[in-house]
Amino acid sequence: MEALGYAPERTFWVMRGEVASLPVADALTGIEIRRYRPGVDDVEIHGALSEAFDDHWGWPFAPYDEWREAAIEGEGSGYDPGFWFVATENGAIVGASIAIASSPRNEHAAYVQDLGVRRVSRRRGIATALLAATFAEARSRGITEVELAVDSESETGAPALYERAGMRVVYAWEEWTKAIPAGD
Repeated sequence: MEALGYAPERTFWVMRGEVASLPVADALTGIEIRRYRPGVDDVEIHGALSEAFDDHWGWPFAPYDEWREAAIEGEGSGYDPGFWFVATENGAIVGASIAIASSPRNEHAAYVQDLGVRRVSRRRGIATALLAATFAEARSRGITEVELAVDSESETGAPALYERAGMRVVYAWEEWTKAIPAGD
């Protein structure tokens, strides 16, 4: 690739954890982790995730209509409202975890499609608590593993959070770019 003028830009990981070792979530003062309410929480979940992914490298979070199609209404979305959890503070959604019952790579693993916490609410254990709720739901369904994809260089510290939760890298892929001179 380098001989063709490409350079590595970013590495992404797929991480997997055994549900037998649930992440330990500390008690959260003023935060409630609850199940998603279909049709009621949709706009607010999108807003929280959109804000959480504002600093994500590579591409912006999808606008509401595109996100709704991909996550809820679209064929192949895997929409499973029993696998969606929200974190609320004073009634407002500050974070969310959206998962499906099987991973594209492993039909025996649940897959977290999105997990994010609004910037102002980070570093309080909310993401760990949302991940723990997802692991618990997977275990209650007899699913033995949970997977997710993460930017290995995420500025949010997400990879370290997932490692503390007992997840390990099982796949990796790289994004490569090629600078094209102006006028070519």
